[in-house]
Amino acid sequence: MRLHGVEMTLVDPSAFTQRLTRGLPSLYTGFDPIRGLELLVNFRRFDMVLTVLEAGAVVPLMLRKLVSFKAKIAMWDLVPTQTWLPRLMMQRATFPRVDHFFVLSEYHAAYLHEHYNRTNATVIGHSVDSGFYVPGIWNPDGPLVVIGDDSGRDFETLLEAVSDLDIDVIFRTSKAPQRRPGRARITHISNRISFIELRALYGSASICVVPLHRTLNCSGVSSMLEAMAMGVPLIVSENPPISDFYVADATAVVVPPNDPASLRDAIVALRAAPARASALAAEARLMVEAKFSNEAFAARFAAAISRVVQPTPQ
Repeated sequence: MRLHGVEMTLVDPSAFTQRLTRGLPSLYTGFDPIRGLELLVNFRRFDMVLTVLEAGAVVPLMLRKLVSFKAKIAMWDLVPTQTWLPRLMMQRATFPRVDHFFVLSEYHAAYLHEHYNRTNATVIGHSVDSGFYVPGIWNPDGPLVVIGDDSGRDFETLLEAVSDLDIDVIFRTSKAPQRRPGRARITHISNRISFIELRALYGSASICVVPLHRTLNCSGVSSMLEAMAMGVPLIVSENPPISDFYVADATAVVVPPNDPASLRDAIVALRAAPARASALAAEARLMVEAKFSNEAFAARFAAAISRVVQPTPQ
C-alpha cells in the first residue's frame, strides 16, 4: 500500500482483550475498548480508521460522539447475517453510521443498499499471493482436492457425488466429513498444515472442488483464488457473493448448490476432457494475474482509500 501512497498502521486487539475473549468467536475480540483508547490518544495522526468487519467499528463510532475528530471510519469486508443475534446487533449499530465500506463483491454492495439503504460502498475484491501460488506440472489423474473450514462448505453433497466414482479425494478441513460407503477413496487431513504443504496439496490435484451452501458471505473465495493461481481446474457451487471471482465456463465449472448429481456429472466430464480442464485453468491464472494478485489488489484498494479520504471537489 505504501508504494501506492497509503501509509497504514496496524493495531491488533490488546493482549488483555485477547486473553479475556480466548475461546470465544473473534467477533468479541474485535470489540476492544483498550484499543479504542489508543485510537483516542492518536486520532489526529490518522485520516481514516479502517476496521475489519463490524466489531472493531463499535468503539471508534462511540468515541466519535464524545470527541470530535475528522478521521473517516470505514469498514473492510462484511459477513451479512440475519440469524446470529450478537453480530446482527453490531451490524445494526455500525452499518448506518460507518462513513464508507470496502467490500469484496458486488453482492455485498447491493446487500448494504437493500438492507441498510447505504450506497457508500466500493468493491475492492480479494487477493492471493500469485508469486507463491504458481502453476506447476498439472496431473490430470491426480486426486480431487477440497480445502476449507468455514460453515458454508457443503462436504456432504460432494461425498454423495463421488460415492460411486473410482477416484481419490483429499479433504483438508478441521471439520469431520461424514464418509459414505462407496468406491471413492477419501483422505481427511484435519490438522493445520504449512503454506508450503498447502501449495503442494493444490499442486497434486487434478481438480479443486469448492462445494458450497448458499451463503451471505464470500465462503470459499480464498480456496478458489489459490487454486486458480496454481493453474488447477476448478469446480465451484454457484453462490452469488463469490460470482465476481470467476467466469462460468471460462475460468471455472459452476454447478447448482446442494445438487450431488450435477456435481458428479461435472467431475466426470472435466476429468474426461483434460484439454478443456487445462484451458479453464490457464484462463483462471490469467484472471488472477490481472485482477486478484496482491499487487493488483493493493493498487485498487489504495486508490479507493484515497478517493474517500480526499474526494474530488464537485
